Amino acid sequence: MNFAAIVGHDQVVARLKRAAAAGRLPHTYLFAGPDGVGKLATARALAARLLCEAPTDDACGACAGCLAVAREAHPDLMMVRVEEGAAEIKIDQARELQRRLRLRPMHTRYKVAIIDEAHRLNLAAQHAMLKTFEEPPGSAVLILVASNVAALLPTVLSRCQRVNFFPLSDDVVARLLAERCGVPAAEATELARYGDGSVSHAALLRNELVERAQMELLPLVRELRRRPYADLADLAQDWARLPAGDLVLLLRAPLRWYRQSLMDALASTGAEDAEALLAQLRVVHDTIERLRHNAQRQLALDGMLLELQRLDELLTPGAR
Repeated sequence: MNFAAIVGHDQVVARLKRAAAAGRLPHTYLFAGPDGVGKLATARALAARLLCEAPTDDACGACAGCLAVAREAHPDLMMVRVEEGAAEIKIDQARELQRRLRLRPMHTRYKVAIIDEAHRLNLAAQHAMLKTFEEPPGSAVLILVASNVAALLPTVLSRCQRVNFFPLSDDVVARLLAERCGVPAAEATELARYGDGSVSHAALLRNELVERAQMELLPLVRELRRRPYADLADLAQDWARLPAGDLVLLLRAPLRWYRQSLMDALASTGAEDAEALLAQLRVVHDTIERLRHNAQRQLALDGMLLELQRLDELLTPGAR
């Protein structure tokens, strides 16, 4: 639970170390980037450094403060998340955070608050937190961790110092899968190719849902041209019943397939097929984004399958 454990974000870590050493931290950070690349781990590492009882340029990892941060049990650390069964971070959670921030630190000069999935703060909570984001009480440091920055109000963004996190390289993803998830090296290398620079996405590819996607979805996209509309409507209806997170994960299988097909087309079949495959890739990607923003599921899926079918008719047989 320290900076030494953060892989693939050397410039970010160096920047945070300098700020902590100088005691010149912004009131509020925004850690922005894709899921599963290390934003939350870095936020926890910064919290450990600030709440460590014997820090150097990093948290020691062994003192009572570091151990309490690791357990999320430190009295000066506040973790805010979407509550179980909820869809958003509510205004009551924001008000409780504000109340706790007003208390004096118990062990060091800092109080640290981490808001995980901050893009899920509802609008009332965002408005309520504006003054706190701009000027937290005392020596409080707030860290917003977000993968969908567009869901945050411009007035929230303007009060945060943004730190961008980028996808990890395939080599780093494979190494972390092997070291931290126990995935055999060869399998880790293969999963990393399709993980979009995210350890969590790559790890999820091993689960039962993705196996279902490969068995049901990939044969479908290969023969879209021959499918009647009734079949597509039935599939959209079935998929719309899935939980939102499972549905997005399901659609990542054709997203990867179209991406690989596009790369193959660019290497061999030519520009016309590549253009249609790129359009199909965008259709799936845009559908995933709409679903993440709570679009009506069946309508989004119906539209996706019909547009994919239309574009499929533009492809030569060898491109499918």
